[in-house]
Amino acid sequence: MIRSVVKLSRAATTVARAARLGPTTTTRFPPLSSPPLRLLHEGVNSQSANPVALQMIDYALSLATSQKSDESNAQAMLVLEQCLVSQSSETQDSVTQNSKGMVLLAMSSLLSSRGNYDEAMEKLQMIQDLTQSTLGVRVVAMEALIGLNLELGRDDTSSVLANKCLELLGRDSPEGSGRDFEVANARTIAVKGLVELVLGNLESAELSFQEFQDNEGLVGEHLLILKTFQKDLCYTLMW
Repeated sequence: MIRSVVKLSRAATTVARAARLGPTTTTRFPPLSSPPLRLLHEGVNSQSANPVALQMIDYALSLATSQKSDESNAQAMLVLEQCLVSQSSETQDSVTQNSKGMVLLAMSSLLSSRGNYDEAMEKLQMIQDLTQSTLGVRVVAMEALIGLNLELGRDDTSSVLANKCLELLGRDSPEGSGRDFEVANARTIAVKGLVELVLGNLESAELSFQEFQDNEGLVGEHLLILKTFQKDLCYTLMW
């Protein structure tokens, strides 16, 4: 499981703090995290990225997770760095930039798993500069950045980033009129609702989750997180 992509399982303590729930309930929050390829493929067609790059990413992550050692992690990072260089051609079309974004996301995953949060967030911020990449890639990166900030207790920063994610969605909305946009929209609404819940803005959180529930772009893990948060939000509103 990619640990840099919205670590809600570990950020749940932050949510519980905001919602005034007891520590024993934090384990009920399911992780909103996925392997990078599955996560990105929910919002990005696999044909929109270089297949060789996808294979290198998959290999690197498998190498890092199978052995879980400093050496294997270093080797995995080397593979990803080589992959990133291979995508740094003069032709910066959507496929190339999507591939670069996915490599950077994978690198962020490895860095955060070793506690290198600042470097992990730098990689995620770099993805926002890939203006030719599809909306799904940039939204996933922003979602991951918000998750890391939540985990570090930077709630205000997470709120600013959530608003930026909404702006990104609004700015690029003409681009998306199909499934890709629906999924990106669902992700944005979900993470906005989470941040509002963390900040204690329960009415705003409830509105976001209601909108999230009505969104046709819902994916499996988001449905699970929605059901859980709905229960806890209802419980909190009874306090």
